[in-house]
Amino acid sequence: MKNNFFCGLLVLGSAFLLLAGCRGDDPSTPTAAPAHRLERQNSPYLRQHADNTVAWYPWGEEAFQKAKREKKLIFLSIGYSTCHWCHVMEEESFMDQKIGDYLNQNFVAVKVDRETRPDVDAVYMTFVQSLNGNGGWPLNVFLTPERTPVYGGTYYPNPAKFDRPGFMEVLQKLQKAWLENPELFASKAEEIAQTIAQENEPEAGSDVPSEALLEKALKSWTSRFDSQYGGFLPAPKFPSPPDLTFLLRSSDPEAREMALKTLEAIALGGIHDHLEGGFHRYSTDPRWLVPHFEKMLYDQAQLMAVYAEAYALTQNDLFRQAVVKTDHYLEARLRSPQGAYYSAEDADSANPDNPSQHSEGAFYVWSYQELQSQLSNQELRLAEKVFGLSPQGNAENDPQEELKGKSILFLTKPLSTERERALVEKLSTLRKKRPRPQRDEKILTEWNAMTAHGYAQAGRYLNEPGYLQRSGELLKFLEERMVKDGRLQRSSLERSAEGEGFAIDYAQLIRAYLSLFEATGEPHFLQRSLHWQSELQRLFWDDEKGGFFDSESQGELPCRRKSFTDGATLSANSCALLNLGKLYAITGRQSFQTSLDRLLKLEKHLLERAPTSAPGALSAVKSWYGFHDTLLLFSQDTEWLRKVRPLYLPYQTLIPITSEENQNKLKRLIPLLPDWSGRSQAYACRGFACELPVEKLDKLIESLKNRDRTPPKIDSK
Repeated sequence: MKNNFFCGLLVLGSAFLLLAGCRGDDPSTPTAAPAHRLERQNSPYLRQHADNTVAWYPWGEEAFQKAKREKKLIFLSIGYSTCHWCHVMEEESFMDQKIGDYLNQNFVAVKVDRETRPDVDAVYMTFVQSLNGNGGWPLNVFLTPERTPVYGGTYYPNPAKFDRPGFMEVLQKLQKAWLENPELFASKAEEIAQTIAQENEPEAGSDVPSEALLEKALKSWTSRFDSQYGGFLPAPKFPSPPDLTFLLRSSDPEAREMALKTLEAIALGGIHDHLEGGFHRYSTDPRWLVPHFEKMLYDQAQLMAVYAEAYALTQNDLFRQAVVKTDHYLEARLRSPQGAYYSAEDADSANPDNPSQHSEGAFYVWSYQELQSQLSNQELRLAEKVFGLSPQGNAENDPQEELKGKSILFLTKPLSTERERALVEKLSTLRKKRPRPQRDEKILTEWNAMTAHGYAQAGRYLNEPGYLQRSGELLKFLEERMVKDGRLQRSSLERSAEGEGFAIDYAQLIRAYLSLFEATGEPHFLQRSLHWQSELQRLFWDDEKGGFFDSESQGELPCRRKSFTDGATLSANSCALLNLGKLYAITGRQSFQTSLDRLLKLEKHLLERAPTSAPGALSAVKSWYGFHDTLLLFSQDTEWLRKVRPLYLPYQTLIPITSEENQNKLKRLIPLLPDWSGRSQAYACRGFACELPVEKLDKLIESLKNRDRTPPKIDSK
């Protein structure tokens, strides 16, 4: 953010700091029991807070009008169902009668699920990150009645600890400052609102980003790479699939090695559930040993895709097993009876020995005494060798000391013997007797579209038709259950879908359709990608300045935001860039090239300032300089597609045509498509100029395997 933004925040913040010895209204004065407005909300997270002492409102006009009418600040708390520190703050503060009474008397309290309203979360997260230098959940922000943020942070303890102020202290200081000097709030709020709006509109460059940015980004990743354990320092370490995907696809051996070493470390580490598959959210330590134990659907979806690509590149069975085990976890734990996938499993669960107490990782960790009582001496010795277990426990980096004396399963090497696999089965059976973590059974369009993409990539690169079928079934579910009046909906829970979809919902759906089209050649998948791209363009494109807005309208927010920075997942504009490149390469439509160029120019200054902040955009830049390589594959012989599609050619778009009927259907969508000849043949094309066809499968495979896996450097002028 600009300096004037920081200055405004510091001036406003100083008003609170000067009140350190002051107290506001008597927090012991009781109020009426809160109305449980969250009970029927379409979000497990909001329902979890329905019986708090805080009289929460959902995000909406009822809360905003109350704040205006009563001239009160809005206390906005944003989190999600499986968030550990959200649970901690709820138990410490939102179930506390004194804090509930104080909030109800002096503020209008609003709860938001970041997963159903990512637009609200993104605007206020940007503010808190600018104020404090970091962010996270729970995200707690104080807003004027006009919804402009004036102060905020993440977790506030009750009482004060971890060098953080106590929550009641924060509330009292803020309330006193609001009552004594509302003009200060009003003036700074206006300044903040203007700055938020300005920062949301990046200045477009005169041309697209240069290839030099790719090298600059690589140097930045290299400088932070942990050569011993993989991943990027400092800890905590996140898998960051968008980063790993870009590095894996690089022609630079060092970049590719960073990705492969990290993927290997994650697959062997404690962040990977070695008993039933699936990946935890992140590692608290450099070794990938001690995770934050929640399991998110978007991590499973993205890592499935990345590991499938890594297997295609290396044929390393460790990577194939990571895909297979992730599929097992998804099918066993997150798949709904309707066929879509639930959002997450919690980090916390009941302690097996004392179910009245909950702690993080209780379902996953082991005491040595438990293992001694359940395993034979031979099995125990094998567990120590294979999983790095010890009598003292191996959870060395445990900030909350909940894991003291406990062990987390990690592999010292890939499993290779029947004895080792039998041990996994026995431990898995034992663990199933424990109380399971809570599951968030909300279905999100974006995350399910990502899962469809993950299955499409897994089916392609592992040559598993069953995965391709799952991808297609999931996309059919989204079309049938998550569309209302022709518009994508964001989420569903127990009843019909609701909440208008965001740009990222559309973009991820398009991406999944394109991936499945490349893997199968089915014209329907290309047709649906074109349909939803048209809708994305109509509803979200900024005709004046370019780029896709996150939401259809500004709604109740200070600005209509555009997302460019990638985090744990791709931003809407990064995902759209990748789709536009594919769509142009396949169809040759100039409108896609025009949008692609405008969007790349918008990304230029961001990438120059922070080149690793948008790896999805970097992949689009790399593809742009490759002039949209394509491979047209004509063959009714299933062996051709079976042999070609698992080859790792990440910057070459595959267009399979598997019958004359399909060719006729695709001809309506791809005007430049050659005529069907009845012979099996393949055309390698660049910039819509094709080489002579290859009609021998062995010769085609040899030429593709020897092909440079990334575009050559060329003069963009």
